[in-house]
This record gives sequence, C-alpha cells and structure tokens, in this order.
Amino acid sequence: MNELKIVDSFFYSIGFPYYIFILVAIAFVFVAILLYVFCSTYKKAARYSLVAAFLAYVFLILCNTILYREPSSERDYCLIPFWSYFASIQEPDLIAENILNFILFLPFGLLGWFSTKSIKLTVVICLCFSGMIELCQFVFKIGFAEIDDIIHNTLGCLIGAAIAYAIWIVFSKVIKKL
Repeated sequence: MNELKIVDSFFYSIGFPYYIFILVAIAFVFVAILLYVFCSTYKKAARYSLVAAFLAYVFLILCNTILYREPSSERDYCLIPFWSYFASIQEPDLIAENILNFILFLPFGLLGWFSTKSIKLTVVICLCFSGMIELCQFVFKIGFAEIDDIIHNTLGCLIGAAIAYAIWIVFSKVIKKL
C-alpha cells in the first residue's frame, strides 16, 4: 500500500486531486482509441498519441516502482513463485498488493497492444520491463524484489492486451457495418 501513499502525497504536494488526473488520462486514451479506430484521417495522429500515452505510462510506473523510492539498508527479495498467497494467510495485505500489481499493468497491456498490435510482443515487453524493475529494486535496494510481482504484472498486461484486442475486434466490426 506504500505505492498509494506515494501517489497521494505527490498529487497532494502539487495541489491537484489525483482522481482528476486519472480521469483526464483515461479520457485522453479513450479519445485516441476512438480516433484511431473511426477516423482514417486521424489514424497517424491517434497512433502517435497512443504511443505517447504508453511511454508516459511507462514513466509513471518507473516513478512508482524505482525513481521515487528510498533505498533501504539491505536487499529484500523472494525468488519463490506464489509465496505471497501462502503468506497472505498471516498478512492479508499481500492479496491487495497482488491485485494492485495486476491492476497497475492493465493499462500497460492496453496501450502496449495499441502501440504494437501484438499481444505476444506486448507481453514479452512487459515481462522484460517487469523483470528490469525487480532487478533494479534488488540491485539498488529500493523495494522488495519478488517473482510474484513479475507474474502479476505480466498477467495484468496480458489481460489488458486481450481487452485492447477485443475492443479492436468489436470496433472493426462496427465500422464494417457502417
């Protein structure tokens, strides 16, 4: 839950409610997707907008997971897959953390798919990116590096990419009927 406190304190410090930022970001992505799908004249601009939104989101993830974290005195890591499910019996907050890791990478998959048009490539990029984040957390002692994060991040990305693909299929069928 540290991630939410960091986001809260950042937006509080600049005097801007973060839910407005999130709503504006969602509206921006939605408009870019609609332009990309429906307007052939704006396709290139919409694609660049989606790529820019994807890169901005990657930067936000880096801020949340690496750049704005304080280093600790020792390296914390766990290389046992799914350990957090067993540990959640005694620490229920771990389930919420797993869900947040999953949710954090849903937009990565959504924006990644619209940028690459490939679920496979998007998931591979996410897997490498997530692995890089965990490696940085381990090397620089800035968080808890764990395999579970990589699994949940990649799963969130996969679902996000599948949602993007489904949106593309639905809108493509709607356009063909018009």
